[in-house]
Amino acid sequence: MFGKKRLFDDLTRAVDMVKITLYLQVMHECSSTLDEDHSAALAAAVVNTVFSEPPTGSIGETFLSQPENMARVREVIGEVLQPRDELRRIVTDAVRVKCTVNHGRNPRMGPVEIRRQCLDPIDRIKELGLLVPGGDSPVPSQFIRDATSFLSEIKTKLGRP
Repeated sequence: MFGKKRLFDDLTRAVDMVKITLYLQVMHECSSTLDEDHSAALAAAVVNTVFSEPPTGSIGETFLSQPENMARVREVIGEVLQPRDELRRIVTDAVRVKCTVNHGRNPRMGPVEIRRQCLDPIDRIKELGLLVPGGDSPVPSQFIRDATSFLSEIKTKLGRP
């Protein structure tokens, strides 16, 4: 059991690396046209939208309550994420891994939870034009390497430690 828990923890950290990388990528892409606070709010909203997660605070809730901001989120997804095969692939892999981990941690998940935690996020990335068809979850060790590399590449690109 300890090995399985550790694997799930490692995979969760790798999914978080993908989220951080997308956040940094969107911030970078938007920084030339938006101030830092607006870029940060937009980047967080993009990541939350892609991963079917609610905002984590009142700032995010307020940001998304404004229709023009939600339209901008979809615009950024279309301009920044959709055209890039490598971003669509890592997003698809991360959403699949997140579902696998959620189900692995709670194998008795009922149909409502399976829908909320697994099927809805896949449907969401499909709707957003980000799903890479195939259906298979990536090999855990390869996904962890890919997520680590993905984060390292963006940090290098942005000149961050």
